[in-house]
Order: sequence, then C-alpha cells, then structure tokens
Amino acid sequence: ALFANPGNVLRPGQFARVRARTMTKKGALLVPQRAITELQGSYQVAVLGPDNQIDIRTVKVGERINNFWVIDEGLKRGEKVVAEGVQKIQQGMKVSPKPFVTELNAKPEMKPSAIPETTSRPDPSPAPKKTEKR
Repeated sequence: ALFANPGNVLRPGQFARVRARTMTKKGALLVPQRAITELQGSYQVAVLGPDNQIDIRTVKVGERINNFWVIDEGLKRGEKVVAEGVQKIQQGMKVSPKPFVTELNAKPEMKPSAIPETTSRPDPSPAPKKTEKR
C-alpha cells in the first residue's frame, strides 16, 4: 500500500499497524450483537411484528463493527428486533416492547458516565454508634 508520509514520520525499517476502510456499504442495517443468536453456524434474530408478536428469522450477517453486526439478508429497514431477553422468547409469543438505548442513538446526557448515582445504595461509611446516658 502507498500512503503519504509528511515530515517523514515513518522511517525505513519502522513498524506501524494500519487499519483501512476497504469499502462503504450505503444503507447497511446495523443490529446490536446481543440481539443476534448463533446456532450451529446460522444466525437468528427475533423481529417484533406490528401486533407485538415475535417472529424468529434466520439472517445472513456481514462484518462486525464494534458491538454491531451488519445484516446482509433477512431483515428490512424499519423492522424492530429484540435486543434484551432473547433467550426467553419463542416464536409467536406476545411481548410488551420497550426502547433499547445503544451507543449510536444515546443522547450525550444519557451515556453511562453521565448517569447520576442512585441514592438507594447503602452508605459504605459505618453509622455512628448511639450512646445512651443514664
């Protein structure tokens, strides 16, 4: 591969790890990795139907990008997939869905580092001992 080396930062005999984008898929469907189940080399996704009924489909997965899979076949744009509780659901089961927050659609104020600590945690400092005077 040929690349620009302004200022001769990389000298002969030196080593570098390179990560290059080889192609761009326009309109690719990204699904959280946790929503995909692998069973003997085939991949399945639980899709939520319009009547909140589960349809388990076989999909063809592409490359993996961070915590997401690119879906090549078996899923259409706009379909909702189940990302939590995939082990508990079955074909035809009715569910009450709740939105799933990923890194891609999280608002900056909702990222885990910005979530305030809850007050329901026990205080790690020991409580002062009460002494009675008689």
